Amino acid sequence: MNNILKLININVFYDDKKILDNINIEFERNKITSIIGPSGCGKTTLLKTINKIILEENNSRIIGNIEFDGVDTDNIPIEILRKNIGMVFQNPTPFPLSIYKNISYALKYYGYNKKYLENKVIDILKTVNLYDEIKDKLNTSALKLSGGQKQRLCLARSLSVEPNILLLDEPCSSLDIINSEKIEETLIKLKDKYTIIIVTHNISQAKKISDNTIFMYNGKIIERGKTEDIFSNPKNQVTKNYISN
Repeated sequence: MNNILKLININVFYDDKKILDNINIEFERNKITSIIGPSGCGKTTLLKTINKIILEENNSRIIGNIEFDGVDTDNIPIEILRKNIGMVFQNPTPFPLSIYKNISYALKYYGYNKKYLENKVIDILKTVNLYDEIKDKLNTSALKLSGGQKQRLCLARSLSVEPNILLLDEPCSSLDIINSEKIEETLIKLKDKYTIIIVTHNISQAKKISDNTIFMYNGKIIERGKTEDIFSNPKNQVTKNYISN
């Protein structure tokens, strides 16, 4: 099955205010999908709905169905769902622990032995292009890292439990060009193993790294398709206006 995730008639509310309006979308396995659109259009809400982290917020509710690998997520325990669908937030939030413990924390929870932990931590840090920069500082506080390093650490932490899907909410919004490029290079490399869904306000980033693009406006999906098609020949005038600004 080429599609790993399917959202069916999804509506999301805060109290009585509808934030997402009848979302129907499928996500391809081992592809990068960018979600673009103006601020406040529902991009982040859509992302947080996928692994139901939106339900941690007061007075929020989801109507509709989400299928992960053909299984309705209502039938998947929430801790299993979030192990399989990890999320990296806009502002990096390392645990107030050492770099090593940030990565090994979840692995210890799942019962891996010490030797495995040591090798896995190094492998994951190499995967996100961070190991060479901090290999002599693994036991120092992660809070001392630079912004770009913190974001890559949070990405590594999400990867530690080997999710099937990785959700990223504006991961480069507060980073400089060099650190943004490191994140982008990492994501392109990761799609061989993971399905990646990224919210981005950066049009050039969406063009550069994504296979598919979704354009949202006022809580609705206005247009979706192959990234090249969306940017070279948008079908909807609203899409055309947004990407040409």
